Amino acid sequence: MANDRDDDRDDDRYARDDRDDRDRSDSRDLEDAKSKVKGPAIALMVTVVISMLWLAYNVFSYFVTMKSQFDEQRAKIDANPNMQVQAKRDMKEMMDTYEKIVTVALPVDWLIVIAASLVIFVGALKMKNLSGLGWARAGAILAMIPCVSGCCLLGLPIGIWALMVLSNRDVKRAFAQTASKSERIDDDFR
Repeated sequence: MANDRDDDRDDDRYARDDRDDRDRSDSRDLEDAKSKVKGPAIALMVTVVISMLWLAYNVFSYFVTMKSQFDEQRAKIDANPNMQVQAKRDMKEMMDTYEKIVTVALPVDWLIVIAASLVIFVGALKMKNLSGLGWARAGAILAMIPCVSGCCLLGLPIGIWALMVLSNRDVKRAFAQTASKSERIDDDFR
């Protein structure tokens, strides 16, 4: 009888040791994956910051200088001695139409850039924490679209870099591990 109890204790100890080894290995794998995604995640965040700074400059320019720029162009048309009266009228009419389009289109573009920047930033945070592969991919893809991300020169290479890292088998496995851990935690609280 005593030998049976000792055998059971030994089996439990070995099972605990195996679990501890697996947990340490999983922890190392997660840390390796976090180090792989850290660079592109931070680069995506920097891209968003640059995009927001550029957007702020554009909004400032829109409200402060745009009207005067259109007025300046109309004055140049009026002052051109080589242009006939009808041509001047046509050019100013075209300027009026263009100004109306720009005054409507720019704020719409800003809203798109803000929404895309939010998705890119959330995706970068999720990537950095290995907590949402779909968000991370969406953020990387949006960063690559020039007119959407607001930072076209940086967004394309950084988005490609992020997608390459996200397609790494070990990184995918780490995302799956963190997802399964969060599901287990959610189950514990139900």
